This record gives sequence, structure tokens and C-alpha cells, in this order.
Amino acid sequence: MVLTAVFGVVYSTVFLGQFLLGVAVVLLVVFGYLLWRLVVTGEAVVDALRAEP
Repeated sequence: MVLTAVFGVVYSTVFLGQFLLGVAVVLLVVFGYLLWRLVVTGEAVVDALRAEP
């Protein structure tokens, strides 16, 4: 009985950890992609402004 409870707690903790890790990775990828898009767009805007006489 106790062993089952301990196993349940450990399993849920590991599952929650994996879930949070997955969420963190997804957020990191999305944030990195948006940051990269911002940098690329910013460079394009700067180039366009430089091209203006």
C-alpha cells in the first residue's frame, strides 16, 4: 500500500517534470523563432532605410 503510494508520487512527479520540460522547450523554441524573425526583419528594415536617398 505504502509502496504503491510512493510509486504514484514519484511517477506523477517525473511525469510533471517531463511535462514542464516539454513546455519549457516549446516556449524556448517559439521565443527563439520570434527573436530570430525580429532580428531578420530588423535587418531588412535597416537595409531598406539605408537604400532610401
